[in-house]
Amino acid sequence: MAWPDVDGDGHGARGALAQRFCERVPEGYSEVADDCDDLADTGASTHPGAMEVCDGTDNDCDGQVDEGLPLADYYPDQDGDGVGAGTAVKACRPPPGHVALAGDCDDSDAERRPGGLERLDGKDNNCSGATDEALFSAGENHAVALRQDGTVLAWGSNAWGSLGDGTTTSREVPGPVPGLTRVIALSAGRYHTVALRQDGTVWTWGDNGWGQLGVGDTASMLLVPTQVPGLTDVIAISAGLAHSVALRRDGTVWAWGHNVNGEVGDGSNVNRFRPVQVKSLANVVAVVAGAIHTVALRRDGTVWAWGFNRNGQLGDWTTDNRPVPGQVMWMTEVASVESHGDHTVALKRDGTVWAWGRNNWGQLGDGTTNDSPAPVQVEALGGVSAIFGGADHTVALLRDGSVWTWGGNDGGRLGNGTTRASLVPVRVYGIGEVVSVAAGWSTTMAVQRDGTFRAWGRNEWGLIGDGTKVDRVVPTAVPALDYSTGH
Repeated sequence: MAWPDVDGDGHGARGALAQRFCERVPEGYSEVADDCDDLADTGASTHPGAMEVCDGTDNDCDGQVDEGLPLADYYPDQDGDGVGAGTAVKACRPPPGHVALAGDCDDSDAERRPGGLERLDGKDNNCSGATDEALFSAGENHAVALRQDGTVLAWGSNAWGSLGDGTTTSREVPGPVPGLTRVIALSAGRYHTVALRQDGTVWTWGDNGWGQLGVGDTASMLLVPTQVPGLTDVIAISAGLAHSVALRRDGTVWAWGHNVNGEVGDGSNVNRFRPVQVKSLANVVAVVAGAIHTVALRRDGTVWAWGFNRNGQLGDWTTDNRPVPGQVMWMTEVASVESHGDHTVALKRDGTVWAWGRNNWGQLGDGTTNDSPAPVQVEALGGVSAIFGGADHTVALLRDGSVWTWGGNDGGRLGNGTTRASLVPVRVYGIGEVVSVAAGWSTTMAVQRDGTFRAWGRNEWGLIGDGTKVDRVVPTAVPALDYSTGH
């Protein structure tokens, strides 16, 4: 008996009409009837004993598809934006309508996804967990702002090239950073700036004395934005005094720059001129660089910190520096963390605010000036939607759009019309409903619901951006920044 072998792979089709041949079996027939796919247009790669490949076909005719192959998780992508959500399925290749990237906060809106451009529209466009969050950042002597078209403005001191315009000329009003587009996040350090582009690459400029630009040790400073080599798939960035940190999509943290106090987190005290992975830390959803320490928030709501700890900013009940991450005491169910100086502040999911570390000006908000190596609750503050840590002051944005500040007030950074420090939160007046805030070393910045920009605090280097060098003790308009017009 012999069976037709249409595809010529030496195996006949099951159930096909057999024929008897008295001598040699002719071409086009087989003495074996076990082929599960004997069609001419599918080729001869499917038959018993064939190698199973990832093609959605039962190549070896054993009744299973793509078995024994390496599997990965794929997530439903309902809106087709390339980022999935929901329950993963395991497969060797993406099933129809599925993608490998997860983390979409709104799988019905293709404009809302990780890496999306944040806009002042009441939505969490970039899936960061915050709505209309700060589109700007202030360092010690300069500031940067993100336009809604993904381009960047900078102003203030430019002695180290931190404005990124190819010069060392300072300016008191915002001006463009040439050649940088599709930016989704910015962070200003002491004399350097870090930018994250939509494609997951990181770009830096300014002072590189400690390696904080991450581009190697071939230049002491860079006057224009330069890509950090070997660092991709980044979703968040932060700049400290002289170090930088980045969070990758896989939940790992990478850092570089000044490391004398262990703030890079690789277990050493050696300055790093290129990114290195922070040790023993995974499933991270947010990172922030304090002045000379670093903090991470994990997916489980716990907080981890490393680096300088003389004031207790690591929150571990000690004042010992630590070159690797350690867990902050009592901090669970945390929604966000922030720092820009030597203290750290956290917003818990229940809306309460906690702080720890340096407290010489009352920046912990507990009514004292005592440093605390463990978290203390900020007094009389509820309904908070976001928190921000300056060098020695702290800012909270409430759900009703009001802004509250506490701590040091040199130059008027609390925005309450005085230069007196406050050990507890005080409300900022002279400003409308606010949707976005940032705290710098010595300034505070905000965008109102109508898109207009306000700033207050020290203005020695033109940080306010209003064209002067006069300190501002109340919110002051910055005409060059107006998000209502898309600029």
